[in-house]
Amino acid sequence: MGLTGVILDADIQLQPTASAYFHVDYRRTRNLADTLQVFEQSDADYRYSVAWIDGLAHGKFLGRSVVMLANDAQPAELPSIYKSQPLQLPAKLAAQVPCNLPGFMLNPISVRMLNHTYYHLHRNRQRWVDMDSFFYPLDRIGHWNRAYGRRGFIQYQALFPHQSSLAGLTEMLERIALSRRASFLAVLKRCGSANPGPLSYLYPGHTLALDFPHTGDDLTHLITDLDQILLKNGGRLYLAKDAMMNAETFTTMYPRLPEFLAVKARLDPENRFVSSQARRLGIVPA
Repeated sequence: MGLTGVILDADIQLQPTASAYFHVDYRRTRNLADTLQVFEQSDADYRYSVAWIDGLAHGKFLGRSVVMLANDAQPAELPSIYKSQPLQLPAKLAAQVPCNLPGFMLNPISVRMLNHTYYHLHRNRQRWVDMDSFFYPLDRIGHWNRAYGRRGFIQYQALFPHQSSLAGLTEMLERIALSRRASFLAVLKRCGSANPGPLSYLYPGHTLALDFPHTGDDLTHLITDLDQILLKNGGRLYLAKDAMMNAETFTTMYPRLPEFLAVKARLDPENRFVSSQARRLGIVPA
């Protein structure tokens, strides 16, 4: 949050790897229940897992996804083209979005077509995928944010605990499908435990990240509805991506807020470290 001081140094624990590649299993699922089941059944066998989810699918196909399950690849396993330099990332052709696209370009029809194409292109199979392509697929497209037009976009990342994931995600996806909001980039992940920080985001459950073109008040109404679905199901929003949450919702989602406020009062009693978000959420006086 940047509200307790300036970080002068940090220790980061890295994971060793023998190559710059993953062995990835692609599994196409029929609906949300199928997607969550794949996560549940495969969790012990893979180090990394993520799913692209079709945010506009509805009915019996609500929550259909392409689940990507990955493990680190050993040099001996790699195809011959990669074996000689297993830690070398492959060169890629970089694309560019040259300008801010007109707002009408991302509409329910165009995004539905993109979702349909993406889903059917990713059949069940196994592939060798380099780390950059797996972790940062959008980095191959320069200025990709321009696809959302001059007004930009709002990213919304919701977390549901395990016991309410299916019900909460179902209600949220139904509400989004009803709104006909064009969110091509919708990502679902299974989460583990949080760190000890009082405002730590994670706990065991599932997190859904969505990008919405910024369209004004109508988007605000949708975000408010999604917040209420989260609150009803014991979920919370990711503060690092929050742009529209109110103070009451924040206080409910983060019950350990008083612990953080006590630390801030001790380290920064004059509130020299502030932000627009901190004012909006009531962490510091408006």
